[in-house]
Amino acid sequence: MPHLFFNGPVQNGDFTFAAKPGKAVGIRIAGALNRILGAPVAPHLWNTVTLAGDLRYLQHIEAARAPIAREDFEAAIIAAKYGDGSQPPAGTATDTDKSVADLAMTMITERLSLGVLRLTDETIFECARCGHMIGTRHHHCRACGHDISHTRIARHLTSDRKPGENVLDFTRIHARKRRPPFHLQNIAANTPTRLILSRTRSHGIDLSPVGLPSQLTASILPSMRNCASSTHCTATCPTSMCRTCMTRARHMVLALTPWVYLRTGSCHCSR
Repeated sequence: MPHLFFNGPVQNGDFTFAAKPGKAVGIRIAGALNRILGAPVAPHLWNTVTLAGDLRYLQHIEAARAPIAREDFEAAIIAAKYGDGSQPPAGTATDTDKSVADLAMTMITERLSLGVLRLTDETIFECARCGHMIGTRHHHCRACGHDISHTRIARHLTSDRKPGENVLDFTRIHARKRRPPFHLQNIAANTPTRLILSRTRSHGIDLSPVGLPSQLTASILPSMRNCASSTHCTATCPTSMCRTCMTRARHMVLALTPWVYLRTGSCHCSR
């Protein structure tokens, strides 16, 4: 069976390939493996739906700089990572591209019809100042820093892990005997039974077609990341700001991705 390697989607943060590439080193590894196998070049995958990205864009708008759409704002930051004349031959793909969004919605609707995903009413904490979703337990707001929250019952996209179902199959992790994946073991040990997959974000994919309130929108995240320090969801995402009237409005984001098998249970938190 032919193989094609892709990088694990990289958060579009403040770093460079030369200085602190971090997870972006996977782009180079995937490219090298494809060259060794004689496989086609693959597009580079980027994650643009993050709390840090929301705040960075908000700061740009509030600084009264030249108006720019969020998609163009993220694209410019990604392009700057490569420098002049070194753009990837196969291009880049982000978590808000139409093709990715269409695939995500197909996966969601299919799993809703199978009962793998459900729409349920959940009690969540929201920041009393900016209104973004904190999670199922109180902690300070990581969007605005406020320490007061209130609860609200809201409809969300959820997934329940079956009793005794393994979160991760460690036999599929390469070199696990040489270097045990302690961070993954810690993540797996702190996975809640019910996962709340919908989130607050500043841009994304509309989830109203699957039954969430029409005023809420959504986006996908190209990684299932866990909160290693707690067993509860600690989604940290600010409310969005209208580009025209600068009015804050709640948005929802879907914390799953077509690039990752959706039944990989995890508690998602933005970093």
